[in-house]
Amino acid sequence: MDNSTVKEFEKSKETTLKLLEKLKVFLDVGKDAGVDIDPSLNKKLEDAINKIGTTKLKVALIGGFSEGKTSIAAGWLGKIEANMNISQQESSNAVVEYNIDDKIDLVDTPGLFGFKEKNIGAEKEEAYKDITRKYISEAHLVLYVMNSVNPIKESHKDELNWLFRTLNLLPRTVFILSKFDEVADPADEEDYKEVFKIKKDNVIGRLKDLIRLDSKEEGELSIVALSANPYGKGTAYWLSHMEEYKKLSYIDELQKDTTEKIRLNGGASAIADEVKKTIISDILTKQLPLAKKATLELQPQLKMLNDSLKSNDTQLKEIERDVEQAIIDLQKFVQHYFTDLILQLNGTDIQSFEEFFQREIGKDGINIETTIQIKYKERLRVIGDELMVLKNSVDGDVKAYDSTMLMLAKDGVNYLSKSGMITSKSILAARDFLGISFKFKPWGAVKLANGLGAALGFVSLAMEGLNLYLDKKSQDDFEKAKSKLKEDLESSKEELLKNLGNKKQFDEHFPDLISIKETIRELKNALDEKNAHSVGLDKWLKEGEAIEAEFEEISHIEYKP
Repeated sequence: MDNSTVKEFEKSKETTLKLLEKLKVFLDVGKDAGVDIDPSLNKKLEDAINKIGTTKLKVALIGGFSEGKTSIAAGWLGKIEANMNISQQESSNAVVEYNIDDKIDLVDTPGLFGFKEKNIGAEKEEAYKDITRKYISEAHLVLYVMNSVNPIKESHKDELNWLFRTLNLLPRTVFILSKFDEVADPADEEDYKEVFKIKKDNVIGRLKDLIRLDSKEEGELSIVALSANPYGKGTAYWLSHMEEYKKLSYIDELQKDTTEKIRLNGGASAIADEVKKTIISDILTKQLPLAKKATLELQPQLKMLNDSLKSNDTQLKEIERDVEQAIIDLQKFVQHYFTDLILQLNGTDIQSFEEFFQREIGKDGINIETTIQIKYKERLRVIGDELMVLKNSVDGDVKAYDSTMLMLAKDGVNYLSKSGMITSKSILAARDFLGISFKFKPWGAVKLANGLGAALGFVSLAMEGLNLYLDKKSQDDFEKAKSKLKEDLESSKEELLKNLGNKKQFDEHFPDLISIKETIRELKNALDEKNAHSVGLDKWLKEGEAIEAEFEEISHIEYKP
């Protein structure tokens, strides 16, 4: 079918379908990004897509009896449907529907203005109006056919107000001065134009009087003058002589106006406008500004937290390097310290052992324990201080992050805030790092006392002067005791070096280092997620704004079925 109005309608459908598909992807992306998308919106969108895909151009013919509506329809279509009733005495009290090439639903409604002349009564008149309302309420295009001799009568006032004010059909209507060849010569272009101007002004004037047509509506009014059956030769004849028919009928003027009406006021854009009122209103009008505001507020917070996280991560790595160096230093200390003790022990005899024992070992090994405690504290104090500084900084970052998430949740942007509170409980309370570092003894007091029992008992007797003579057995016992003490010192050295060599076990002396490291990792993951989310949301916002602009472009009509 070579009909420009149908082509415009199909183009409108295609444009709108593409936009609705784009909107569907937009909603899916938003959902994947965590935006709260009402499931009913997707259902409405699917329904709209299906509706547009199956929608045909709906055209309603309105006018009085015997005004040539069906002839005009045939001329506009460029073909006569088999069931079209076309005669000089056209008149029907029933609605006639034509399905044209599965692209157009054409509805020829009962005449409205012959009711009073026919004296059909108020009941039947209201029935005609009900039938007309049913079929024109969803029409994309209304062809309002008038008698060219007397286009609009005072008696039409009620029907005109019902059609164009109550039903709001004016934006979708093309007014047609029918059978114009009865008032002007279609072959005389000048005469045709002159009479058309007079009749057009008459129509505008009557509409101003009867329905209070305003200046804006007047500027948008479509009025054409047609001779659907010039010289009474019959529609079938003229449709087989299209070139001459177009020239005499001015049917192209009707095509031009109906095409423009579809472009501006009907077609699939009407459905798109309804989608705009629901989905666009909810997502683009309500959620986009909120998300945009949240993104603008979130970005500087993320930058600050990212900068602080980078600084804290650097500090953490420095502390970990300090811990590694401390392990090396303490390993060297333990190695040298116990080696020196063993060398001193090897050089003692019964007379010099007492001094060595009191100076280096002490009761229950207290001197060794104290020496090691002091060395560990000296070496690890700086690390402890650095950890406290880092802990406070990380704790501040966590509080700032949680505060930002709470702010977003308060503003209603739950999809940015809902995956992510990092509670400060993951960082242990401030403590004396060094005071809890040694929950072990480097060798065991009981073990030491037992190992030295025989030797110390013997030495004690010797020092008291009870027996200054050492026989061979006594000397052997003393050497055995020294050997046992040496084994205990070697065992203690081995235990300490083993502990220092086990990184995981050594890290247990710094429980806050472990928790701080875990919190930094958790915060980094959260910030990475939020950074990616922010970038994705910003892209989503721009896409939404572009879609909204496209909807504004195709949905600029007042379509009120």
